[in-house]
Amino acid sequence: KEISLDDQSLKDEAKTIIKDQSFSSKIKKSGSEGIKRIWDHSFVRGRNMFVSVGVGFNESTRNSFYRLLYIVSIQIFFSILVMFFLIKLRQSVKSIEEFNEELDCFFSSSLDLLCISDMKGNFIRVNREWENNLGYSVEDLEKSNFLDFIHPEDLEDTLKVIKNLEMQKQILGFTNRYRTKKGDYRFIEWRSAPKGDLIYAAARDVTERKKAEDEIRKLNLNLEEKVLERTVQLEASNEELDATNKSLIETNQNLEKTLTELNETQERLLLSAKMAALGQLVAGIAHEIN
Repeated sequence: KEISLDDQSLKDEAKTIIKDQSFSSKIKKSGSEGIKRIWDHSFVRGRNMFVSVGVGFNESTRNSFYRLLYIVSIQIFFSILVMFFLIKLRQSVKSIEEFNEELDCFFSSSLDLLCISDMKGNFIRVNREWENNLGYSVEDLEKSNFLDFIHPEDLEDTLKVIKNLEMQKQILGFTNRYRTKKGDYRFIEWRSAPKGDLIYAAARDVTERKKAEDEIRKLNLNLEEKVLERTVQLEASNEELDATNKSLIETNQNLEKTLTELNETQERLLLSAKMAALGQLVAGIAHEIN
């Protein structure tokens, strides 16, 4: 025990002990029976005195049953509390392990390209489909930045998308091209959701769909060109038909005019013939009269 020497009585007593006993033991009986205060190898440092105090057996065992009961009760309470905490901790750990197993199963069995990355583009976790599509191992991808695989023409648009993700905006239907281990590029369509500094994304390889769309686009262009060419030919044919029709109409009009003229000529001839016949008849009658 450390006692202060500011008290004059304690200071005088300490001087007496140090002087008379030369730092040896001094035993003094206290007012309580069975208690002995032992000043063993006492010494002074600065203004404090250091002593060791011993308690007798009788005093230490007084009311031991109640003390023991109290101590045991406290120990049982804390033991139950610790056991309860350990059980809950074990259940939590088991739940976390089951969740991790389910997550691993989901990651490994999904046909989509699943990944977790930070806002700087560093892959944190990817599933096995990335290896099947791009050819890189999962370990290599998880040590890489996905910006290193993007086609140079798609890099600017990808950086704009990352800016939107930093503003906690979801991205749906964004497509860019990723370089494979063989050096060619695959079209990847993204659905990304940000959460804090992380990006959770699911993607699909739509290269075959893009190729089919390109083929359909080419076929449509060829068809449009052929339709346009045929339309021009039909227009030219229509113009020729219009010209022929116009010529036929003019010819028909000329024929109708000629026919009209012929009819008029025929009527004049008939009239002339009738007049000639009438003149002959009149001349004959006049002759007969004469």
